[in-house]
Parts: sequence; structure tokens; C-alpha cells
Amino acid sequence: LEGGGLADCLPWCGLALAGYGGKALFSTWSTSLSHTATYHTLRRVRQNLLSKLSRVPMGTILDTPSGQYKTTIVDRVEGMEPTLAHLLPEMTSNLLVPVSIAVYIFVLDWRMGLASLVTTVIGFTVASQSGRTYAARWQGAVEVGRRMANAIVEYVGGIQVVKAFSQSAGSYKKYSDAVNYNANYYVDWMRENQKTMSAYNAILPSVLICVLPCGFSFWLSGSLELSTFLSIVIFSLGLVGPIIAAFTFTDDLAVLGTNVEEISQLLNAEE
Repeated sequence: LEGGGLADCLPWCGLALAGYGGKALFSTWSTSLSHTATYHTLRRVRQNLLSKLSRVPMGTILDTPSGQYKTTIVDRVEGMEPTLAHLLPEMTSNLLVPVSIAVYIFVLDWRMGLASLVTTVIGFTVASQSGRTYAARWQGAVEVGRRMANAIVEYVGGIQVVKAFSQSAGSYKKYSDAVNYNANYYVDWMRENQKTMSAYNAILPSVLICVLPCGFSFWLSGSLELSTFLSIVIFSLGLVGPIIAAFTFTDDLAVLGTNVEEISQLLNAEE
């Protein structure tokens, strides 16, 4: 390169390399710490649950389907792992990046900053339509899954008695109905949310639909420098990925709330 161009680029290349290396290092470190803390937490929760079962009256245990205890102690506690292990290190970083980019775009040109957020606002508005019923839907999924687990445990545990008295057809129908109802529940739920989530995934990444027309208009009128316009186009494309990644944790938060409520009910049971 002429005019010392290569020498001018080397410091920036070194800075970019250092930034990428720091991202990999701190991401690995934070993930390792969060997973270690999460598994210690889940172990303590399971220990408390088992300790609670040793103090619960035998009549309560006999009246409660064994599948419910298995679902709570194994599945619900395990379901907390993705949220606890990934929420703090990943969601915080995925929120910090687009906020920083949006602030910088507003510093460059506040009009382009507003234009870059149009599709984000519309996308979240559309997605909120399905998010309103998520907690209730997940609670229903927990109940359906609990009934299926109870039916499975009951069928497997009594298979010898069922065969001895030739009741396999009726018993299997109860088991198969529970499994099919559980599957149909999730299919209906996904079908209901498909339209809104498809619209969200189509609208949110389309940030250039507003940025390009507005930027060309301001540039042609002389109120926006070409270098600033190109920088804003590049930065606006960086808004989408972290926002989508952070938004995926909203489902995990709803699941975590339901799981914690179910675990708390067992821990707070009368002794």
C-alpha cells in the first residue's frame, strides 16, 4: 500500500484482534463461573427437596402420584439450568452491545438513530402479542406433562397386575391418551404462535428498510455526510443479532418462574 497505508492499519488490526481475544477469554470465563454456580445451586435445591420429603407425612406421599415427585425433583430442577447458567453472562452482554450501538448511532445522527429503531419497535410489538399468554400456556404445559408422567409411572409400575387381570387394553389407552394429549398441546401452542413469531423474525432483521431510504434522503439534501451514512448502515446491521439472542431468554424467564413456583410448593408443604 502507498502512503503508509499498511502501517496505519496495523494498530487497528491489533486492536480488533485484542478485542476478539478478550471477548473469547471473558466469555469462556464467565460461562465457566456461571455453570459452576448453577450446578452447585441445583444440587442444593435437590438436597432440600429430598430432605423435605423425609419430613412429609406418609399419607401425603401416598396420595401424591410418584410421577409428580419425579417431575419436580428431576425435570423442573433440571429445567432451571439453561436460565441460571446463561442468563447473566449472555443476556447482559447481548443487551449491552445493541444499547451501545444505538447510543453511538444517535450521537452520529439522531434522525438515523430513530430510523434504525423503527423495525425493532414494530418487531417487539408483534412478538408481545404471543408473549402475553406465554406464562399461562407454560403453566398448562406443566400440568399436561405432570399428568403424562403420572400415567407413565402408573402404567409401568402396574404392568404385571394389568397383564394378570387382562386389563392391558384399557390401561394402555389411558397411557396413550395422556401422551397424545401432551403432544397435541404443544402442537396447538406452536401453531397459535407461528404467525406472530414468523412476523417478528421477518420484521426485526429488516433494519435497512428504514435506514437506507432515510439515509439517502438526508445525504441528497446535504444534511448527512456520506462517511457518517455508511457508518450508520454498518452499525445498524449489528443491532439485530444481539437483540434476537437476548430476546430468546424471555421464554426461559417464564419457564423459570413456573418451575420455581412448583418447587416452592413442595418445599412449603405441611410436615
